[in-house]
Amino acid sequence: MAFGLQKGYNIMELTRENVGVAAGNTMLQAEINQLKDLYEHVCKMSGIGAWEIDAATMKLEWSKQLRVLFGHTQQSPDINDMLCLFEGDCRKHLSEAINSAVNDSTPFSIILKQVTPTGKQLWLKAVGQPMVKSGKTVKLYGIFQDVTETISNKEQLKELEENNDRLQWYISTFPPVS
Repeated sequence: MAFGLQKGYNIMELTRENVGVAAGNTMLQAEINQLKDLYEHVCKMSGIGAWEIDAATMKLEWSKQLRVLFGHTQQSPDINDMLCLFEGDCRKHLSEAINSAVNDSTPFSIILKQVTPTGKQLWLKAVGQPMVKSGKTVKLYGIFQDVTETISNKEQLKELEENNDRLQWYISTFPPVS
């Protein structure tokens, strides 16, 4: 007896069904690839790189754009590699934020200064969101967003406002013109 026929299955029906599943999988894979491309473009345009940490193993995964943002070529750096990209207080703040998110399920959003391996100074917004199951953090999802331009614009605006205040003071010290 042929395979599948012993239980009354029609081999042609099984083949058609498998072809339909395979075609469905191909369409699904094409849609997944399209969404991955969209995700990569959005991350690149917005200066955002994503990461996740498995809370049980503390294994870190980085997105492609995060590696580009940090100028880091290592495929799967560990948390210490990530923390070493920051100096002094910034490293301490990020470490504390990650520990608090993993241990206490506390989300975070902080601004950090970072210097790339090429010496470029960046301001990064770090956001972490714990995924909690049964009251315990199981994963920590996060992003780093390059906010260097925003910080620079705020600093320039502050400087312009201070210059304007000084100019207004100087003008006020002159007698009125009659």
